[in-house]
Amino acid sequence: MEFFGSLLSLFLIDLILGGDNAIIIALASRDLPKSQRIKAIFWGTACAIVMRIVFATIATRLLQLPYLKLIGGIILIYIAFNLARQKKKEIKCNEAATVWEAVRIIFTADLIMSLDNVLAIAGIANGNILLLVTGLLLSIPCVVISSQLIIRLLEKYRFILYLCIAILCWTALNLILHDAALGGKRLF
Repeated sequence: MEFFGSLLSLFLIDLILGGDNAIIIALASRDLPKSQRIKAIFWGTACAIVMRIVFATIATRLLQLPYLKLIGGIILIYIAFNLARQKKKEIKCNEAATVWEAVRIIFTADLIMSLDNVLAIAGIANGNILLLVTGLLLSIPCVVISSQLIIRLLEKYRFILYLCIAILCWTALNLILHDAALGGKRLF
């Protein structure tokens, strides 16, 4: 049961925090012909999934070191605070002329914008690589497919954003309290 609760938290957090990544995917590939657009989205997403799994696995391992969970928790609280106070995100992106240029843009943007995702999901996974990989494999394709729907739902139902902010804060507190340097207690 704990696995599925954590999986749901991981899925929701990655879905919300990945919305900007989905917008980049759409913007980078929008001027390509439809057949090339599909290839760019597929390969860009595939690269993003592999990169996120590798980074999140590394982050999960690194979070075992003293004080890194404390630092990661503080960063997540900062991210949650900024998420709560922002009105609307403006994302700028260059359009690509070729499939591989779009893949490069998508991969680079995902690499730069994924720190919050990686920290949050590594904190929720708490060393469970199966949970981490399962959550990412479920959420990233959903982000890509449903980016416009996510944006509309967040604009219409602000409580979804606040629910995700609460999950982020809960995860941050668990990271901080579970840090080996502070005694290693866990809230859930």
